[in-house]
Amino acid sequence: MKRTLLLVLFIFALASADPFNTIAAYTVDQGSGWLGPYMYATVPIGDTTSDVILDPYMYFGYGVLPRFDVTVFANGAFSAGRFSLGELVVEPRYMFIAKDNFLLSGVLEASIPLSEDGSFALTPGIMATLFPLGKFNLHADLFYYRPLTDETNGEIWFWVAPDLWVADNFSIFGELNTYYSLDDNSLTAELWPGACWYPVEWLSVVAACGVPATLDYVSPGLAAYVSF
Repeated sequence: MKRTLLLVLFIFALASADPFNTIAAYTVDQGSGWLGPYMYATVPIGDTTSDVILDPYMYFGYGVLPRFDVTVFANGAFSAGRFSLGELVVEPRYMFIAKDNFLLSGVLEASIPLSEDGSFALTPGIMATLFPLGKFNLHADLFYYRPLTDETNGEIWFWVAPDLWVADNFSIFGELNTYYSLDDNSLTAELWPGACWYPVEWLSVVAACGVPATLDYVSPGLAAYVSF
């Protein structure tokens, strides 16, 4: 199930936390980078015929130029004792606006399938961050997901994530991720409450749990990112 872009970026300046799915608009400084694993499980509720699915990802991001960075990730899936490859994704991003309290960036994701049942896709998008509002920050993303090899009109994704610093190195957040299908005009939504912890300045650990509006599964997840 194609759920998210999953561009969970390491925020090099601690003006904002790392939400689990929603992307903050910061770009990585030129010559700096980050890497780390991201993983979540899909656990069915009340359906004994469905398997638990584990989705691991591996990310690498690097600041190429001022306000311009590139993220690369690959993913797969474990289900019923089998592992299958997912896709390789390249995501160049540029920060168009950098004000004292407002950031706006644009991204173009190119997805390359690593299995026969996958699809090439392009996903243009924009992301905005408002900060700092005291100890409160707000992030919002808008994307158009368009498979190139499937007969589909694609989807529009809108994600929003407020986060609140409750300590110098610990924040809590609540994400709302929505997906609108242009094929059948249907809307799906997931809520992801979670927390972000910086035990040291170069490491962030993020934990969250996704709950859909249908309440037919839960998705606990964990991510860790190291900056360099």
